[in-house]
Amino acid sequence: MFFDQQESRSAQSEKAPSLTFNNSGMDTLISYYMTKNRKLKANLLAKLLISFDEVHNLVHQRIQEFYDNLFIDEIQDFGGFDYDFIIDIAETIDCCYVGDFYQHTYDTSRVGNKNKNLHKNIDNYVMRFKKQGFQIDRETLSGSYRCPPHICQFIQDKLGIKISSLCPNSRNGMIGLVTEHEKISRLLADPLIVKLMYKDSHQFGDKFKNWGEVKGVDNFNDVCIILTTSASNSLKAKDNFLGLSATTLHKLYVAISRSRRNCFLITQKDFKEHVPQEYTNSINAGAENPKKMEQLFLDLC
Repeated sequence: MFFDQQESRSAQSEKAPSLTFNNSGMDTLISYYMTKNRKLKANLLAKLLISFDEVHNLVHQRIQEFYDNLFIDEIQDFGGFDYDFIIDIAETIDCCYVGDFYQHTYDTSRVGNKNKNLHKNIDNYVMRFKKQGFQIDRETLSGSYRCPPHICQFIQDKLGIKISSLCPNSRNGMIGLVTEHEKISRLLADPLIVKLMYKDSHQFGDKFKNWGEVKGVDNFNDVCIILTTSASNSLKAKDNFLGLSATTLHKLYVAISRSRRNCFLITQKDFKEHVPQEYTNSINAGAENPKKMEQLFLDLC
C-alpha cells in the first residue's frame, strides 16, 4: 500500500529561533521529555518535535534543506505521536509511505490514548491519510514474490486478507492442519523446519520463533505454526480465523506469509500433547537453558 503526498508546502518559518530553557517552569517541562540523565524519552520525542514552534520549525527547515523526498517503509507500525509527526512532516517535502496494514503487530510509540484506535480497521486508517491529502494505492504492492498461490489463497479464504502471488506456479507445496501423531512428532523434531508460536518461543530453543518476531524474514521454505487455543477453536468451528482479535490475526498473517513452500498447522492441544513431560517439567521449574532443553525435546520426540 502506497501513501503518497505530492503537494509540498513550505515550513512555517524561514529562520528558526535559538532554543532557550531558562523560562519559568521549564525544569518541569524538561523533566517530562527527558530522563534524570538528560536523555530524551524515545516515546515522547515526536511529541517534542511537533509541540513547540521553535523546535517544529527547526526540524522542518533542516529536512527541507537536505532532502527533496522522504520514503518510509513499514508505515503501519507508526503509532502515538510518531504517526502525527510523519503526517506533519509531509507539509514540508514530498513523502511516500509504504506498508502492509495487516502486518501491524506493534506501535513505535504509545503514549496514553494517543491514536489508540488508529489501527482499528483498514478503511478508517486509509481515510485518515486521504483527509491529509495523500494519494492511496492499494494495488501495486498487493502481490507477494515470496508466497506461492496456495499460501495466498489460504490467507484470502481463512484470514480475509487480500493478497495475490507473483511466484512461479512451479513452487509446489501445501498448507493445512496436521493431526496425525507421527507426522506432528516428525515436524516438531525436524531441525530444518522453523516452529512459529504466538509467544514464549524462547522456552523451546532456537528453532522456535514468535509469530511477530519473524516479520521481514524471507528465508523459510517450510514453516510449522502452532496455533493459539482461540485460533485452533476458530478453525475447528468456522473453518477460518475471521473471529480472532486484530492483534492475533495480524501476527498469524505474518507467520503464515513467511512460507515459501509448505505451511503446517498444529493445534495448541496437539502441540502440548507432543511436548515431552520431562521438557514441560524443566520449563515449569524455571530452567534457563533453552538450547539444552531443545535437544531434550528433539531426542524425546
